[in-house]
Amino acid sequence: VLDLIYWRDPKKSGIALGAILTILFILTRFPLITVLSYSGLALLTGTLGFRVLKTIEAQIKKTDGPNPFQPYLEQELSIPQDRVREQVDVVVEHVQCLARQLRRLFLVESIVDSVKFGLLLWSLTYIGAWFSGCTLLFLAIIAIFSIPKIYETYQEPIDAQLAIVKGHIDNVTNLVEEKLPFLKRSVAEAAKKDE
Repeated sequence: VLDLIYWRDPKKSGIALGAILTILFILTRFPLITVLSYSGLALLTGTLGFRVLKTIEAQIKKTDGPNPFQPYLEQELSIPQDRVREQVDVVVEHVQCLARQLRRLFLVESIVDSVKFGLLLWSLTYIGAWFSGCTLLFLAIIAIFSIPKIYETYQEPIDAQLAIVKGHIDNVTNLVEEKLPFLKRSVAEAAKKDE
């Protein structure tokens, strides 16, 4: 996946990006159930037609016409239980971490962090008003395929600018904590609880 995102093979990355955007475009135009139904019908029509064609060919040649899909039917479908458990454990760990963070933010363990989260949620309401979910998904896919490559190419200037921005944010945070000392206590208490 990383090779696709970083455009190591432009042909494969272009095909993947085009396929994903085509699927998203189809899903924006038609309901998911309709897309799945027609895709299943197309697949079934193709396999059924091929099987009937091979059966007719065997009848004409007067040979035994085995199922052309028999090798695939004989393959055992099994999912390794160990890998499933590992993946479920990773998902559960991430969900628990997310739940802890949301609990911390919504129950105002740190006023500064909760206010930052509130500002993020408030800005998301405007983004939601400007763009539909599908548009955001399109933009996210395009960002996934472009931002890592741009960052890889221009890492030094981007890091320098991000350091400047981080410095400004830290200065504003320190200024707010100095002007509102009761916030500083909350942050200190939160740091003690984290230890």
